[in-house]
Amino acid sequence: MVQVELWNCRQMTSLPPLGLLKSLKKLRIGDMRGVKEVGVEFYEDDSCFSCLEELEIRNMREWEQWAWSNGLGEDSVPKFPKLHQLQIRNCPKLVGKLPTFLPSLENLFIVDCPLLVELPKVLPSLTRLHFTKCLEAILRSVTNSTSLTSLKYLVIGLCDELVSLVDGEPGLLPCNLEVLNIYGCPNLKELPSGLKDLKSLKDLTIKGLPPSRGFAAQLDSSSYYEL
Repeated sequence: MVQVELWNCRQMTSLPPLGLLKSLKKLRIGDMRGVKEVGVEFYEDDSCFSCLEELEIRNMREWEQWAWSNGLGEDSVPKFPKLHQLQIRNCPKLVGKLPTFLPSLENLFIVDCPLLVELPKVLPSLTRLHFTKCLEAILRSVTNSTSLTSLKYLVIGLCDELVSLVDGEPGLLPCNLEVLNIYGCPNLKELPSGLKDLKSLKDLTIKGLPPSRGFAAQLDSSSYYEL
């Protein structure tokens, strides 16, 4: 079996041991209101999910704990070695961190997960990163990370509490970034320094900010700046 969808199973309180499906490549889970924790029973053993390429988890409104944020050591859980796309959407109670090491991840979407605070520490293959309705802490991890060397496309949207992408430091964006799109962040006051020095940046779009922010000095003629 290479694809599994678990959807709208509202009476289930835990996930089955899907890690037993050694050939699984695509997994979608959603609308399971009874699930509050995803623990080691989901993984089964350290060799599970060795073929998984796409993982989508959405509309898990009561989900609070993932094994990664529940005190388990990195050696006790699988590392999804072939995972190239991860989507976590509308999981408002999920706390903590994502898996630390995702070596093949290329696309990461985090939408309406306000309690997630940190990106994985090692993301050597990540090229596309989308944040929507997230808090400032996880957004700042982009400018504090040294592992996002492959990131080319960054979207940040509808983050009302975002004031700054830097945290007392100059804050640098990934050096190979080509597209930066920020929209619907009305309280944003400060952009990372060095925007003009990003030689790879081709498309910079900033929309929906108050005119008093004065970002124009940080932008060049190739930018699209809409108030």
